[in-house]
Amino acid sequence: MQIDQATLQRLFRTGIRNIKNNDILRVMRRSKSLRRLINGSLGEMGAEAAQLLSMVKDYASGTYRDLPRTTVLAGAFALLYVLNPFDLMPDFIPGIGYLDDMSMMALVIGSVRRDVENYARWRRSRAAIARRLRLTFGVRTRQMFAD
Repeated sequence: MQIDQATLQRLFRTGIRNIKNNDILRVMRRSKSLRRLINGSLGEMGAEAAQLLSMVKDYASGTYRDLPRTTVLAGAFALLYVLNPFDLMPDFIPGIGYLDDMSMMALVIGSVRRDVENYARWRRSRAAIARRLRLTFGVRTRQMFAD
């Protein structure tokens, strides 16, 4: 089967329409498996995929809600797509099995890039505040930002 942009976009639109809250929770439950796949099979795109995973988890836990729900649904869909070994190109095919996963991740990250960048800024500022509190007052991060 050939992977083209139209097929990926059609699959993406269908996936967004069909994803439910339980699917977001499934992403959270399978985050360890996702991290292994992200760090291994997605290559250079792994850092952006890891950021997407963190964003979905923070949204689901209520820590970060400053983004459209469609962004969360798109992120959850892309991550579940990576988890699925039997997608457009089955993952067990050597050399090309993860090509569709990387393509889907690129499509989703490209479509929600602004929200992911805003989330990354928020994470950096949160880390800077925690660092400053720890250095100035001895307040530990977990005490301040209990998730």
